Amino acid sequence: MAAPSEDQAVRERHERAVATWERFDEEVPDEVLRAVSGAFAIVACADGRLEESEISAFIDMIKDTRAFHAVDLRELETQFRRIGRAILDDFEEGRQHAFHEIALLERGDPRQTALVVSAAQIAIVSNGKLDDAEEVVLGQICEALGLDPAAY
Repeated sequence: MAAPSEDQAVRERHERAVATWERFDEEVPDEVLRAVSGAFAIVACADGRLEESEISAFIDMIKDTRAFHAVDLRELETQFRRIGRAILDDFEEGRQHAFHEIALLERGDPRQTALVVSAAQIAIVSNGKLDDAEEVVLGQICEALGLDPAAY
């Protein structure tokens, strides 16, 4: 059997990540929202820039999820842009801050850590391509959460 095309691999990964979000049906605590924002931003900035398509994908991911119905999307977008800008302005310090937010959930509720990982996966496919640098960052996010990167 032939390997799936990159487009098909992107679609399949996106569908798996979105399914994780659809199964989560409770309010999302602030610390999870910060970790999700940080994970998405770290991946989105892995190539040294933050594209509008990546910001839109993040906002759409939040908007389309029942668990985020009480979230102020404008405030969230502002927070997400601020995290992204911090990473782009000072890559190491910005990443450190975002990883700190992610690590607060280390070995926590598996459903919450799954949201963080799936946010990173959605960020990876948000521009329609699979990128090796972003895959490395996904592995680092898994490690920060105390998860096995090979499982993702």
